[in-house]
Amino acid sequence: MLELRGLDKSFPGVHALSDVSLRFAAGEIHGLVGENGAGKSTLMRLVTGLLEPDRGEVWFAGRRVRFRNARESMAAGIQLVQQEIQVIPESTVAENLMLDKLVTRGWGVLDWPAIHAQARKHLEVVGLPVPPETIAKTLSAAQKRLLQIAKALAARTRLLLLDEPTSCLGPHETAGLHALLRELKAQGIALIYVTHKLEEVFALCDRVSVLRDGRHVGTHPVAGLDQDRLVRLMVGREVRDDRVGLRPVSGAPEVLRVEGLTRRGRAHDISFTLRAGEILGCYGLVGSGRTETARLLIGDDRADAGRVWVRGKPVALR
Repeated sequence: MLELRGLDKSFPGVHALSDVSLRFAAGEIHGLVGENGAGKSTLMRLVTGLLEPDRGEVWFAGRRVRFRNARESMAAGIQLVQQEIQVIPESTVAENLMLDKLVTRGWGVLDWPAIHAQARKHLEVVGLPVPPETIAKTLSAAQKRLLQIAKALAARTRLLLLDEPTSCLGPHETAGLHALLRELKAQGIALIYVTHKLEEVFALCDRVSVLRDGRHVGTHPVAGLDQDRLVRLMVGREVRDDRVGLRPVSGAPEVLRVEGLTRRGRAHDISFTLRAGEILGCYGLVGSGRTETARLLIGDDRADAGRVWVRGKPVALR
């Protein structure tokens, strides 16, 4: 379906891709992995016409192509779901889905019943049970991601590129997305799946290609790999577990205490303690309130309720 021949791309001071040749087949989920800066995003942009190669050729569906922009690649049946969530926040779900194919009737009047009916069909495909009239900014991060994918599939897609598609999805949404991608594979669509989550490569992909420092260092059937070998291919060396053993700090002095920190609509009843010599992780999906909590702690936003102590002394966060 897609063949890349000797692609080369440089930016000032950076050789992003060097003589990369790859093949992607129809009816296959093909993983693409590599460390940050390996060239994955550059490759995706070259395929979709967002960038032009300095050298090399792109062949799609048996013919050489040179897309000048994303519109041309989309017209050919190539869709890219980028890592950054891209929706029009003040528009409805239906408007986001159908923006470039709004149905009209006489005198150019929009046919909203038809638009909403088509939008419902596309939402059903990705398992997003929201009314088409829903304003996009009210969706969760996971729902916005599914809306992006629904929009990509609303076109006549032959090749679907996904850049870190589960970065804002929980386990349930991820499982649903993987089930959908397997259905698309069964329909003969070619899928390129970029991820840092190696467990997803082994759970989903048929083959995986590895980029390192802008070069293609290998393509392998996933069934013949294990995670250690895949990591070695990505970093170019043996990786040892040199982590320092964890030491309990329960007796260490308390540096920070937070109780009931709340800001309406942003964070609710956040409580924790931090001791000297301790690293406290803060984990959650996009939109879960991590950044909002940090802003409350440094006084960028005013809390509606809650108390904070630093080294045993109460502080007022203004």
